[in-house]
Amino acid sequence: MKNQSHTYYAILEEYFSDRIIYVPRNLCVTTRAHQWGIAPFHYAENFYNYVTDFIVSRECDDSNKIIQKHFR
Repeated sequence: MKNQSHTYYAILEEYFSDRIIYVPRNLCVTTRAHQWGIAPFHYAENFYNYVTDFIVSRECDDSNKIIQKHFR
């Protein structure tokens, strides 16, 4: 099972690496203060800030590439 799971993630990473966000382990924590309570998929605020900042910076990079491509 471990090999199958490793292979599965390797394939995902190969084909979708531009869509994967690698979040530092120290940000992958929950908090009792989460609005929906403690759960393995409810994270502390710093996690959401990191992901949001990553997405926004990625969108800016993509927009700049499009602008440069079409207006050079």
